[in-house]
Amino acid sequence: MDSLRGQGGIQMLLTAEQEAQYIISSARNLRTTRLKQAKDEAEREMAVYRSNIEAEYQKKIAETSSESVAERLEEETAKKIKNLKESGSKVSPDVVGMLLKNLLMSPFRCHPKTSILFRHSAKIKHFVYDNFLADVKFN
Repeated sequence: MDSLRGQGGIQMLLTAEQEAQYIISSARNLRTTRLKQAKDEAEREMAVYRSNIEAEYQKKIAETSSESVAERLEEETAKKIKNLKESGSKVSPDVVGMLLKNLLMSPFRCHPKTSILFRHSAKIKHFVYDNFLADVKFN
C-alpha cells in the first residue's frame, strides 16, 4: 500500500507540476498578448500624433510661403513709415522753430567791408521774424 501511496503521491506531484506549468505558460501568453496590444496601441497613437504634427508643419509652411512673408514685410514697412511720418509731422513745427530761433537770434558779426546785406543783419532778422515766423512757436 505504501508503494501505491508513494506512486499516487508522485503522480499527484507530477499533475500539480503540470498544472503549475500550464498556469505559468498561460500567464506568460496573456502577458505577451497584452504587451503586443499595448505596443500596437502605442504605434497607432504615435501615427496619429505624427500626422497631426505633420499637418501643423505643412500649415505653417503654407502660411510662411515667400509671398506671404513678402506681403507681411510690406505691411509692416508701410505701418512703420506711416508712424514715422505721423511723429515727424507732430515734431516738425517745433524743430523748425528751434532751428530758426537759434539761427536768427544768434549773434551775427561780419567784417565791415562785407556786403550791405550782412551789415543790416538785425534788420533782416526782424523782417523775417515779423513777416514769416510770427506764428511759429519758439521754445
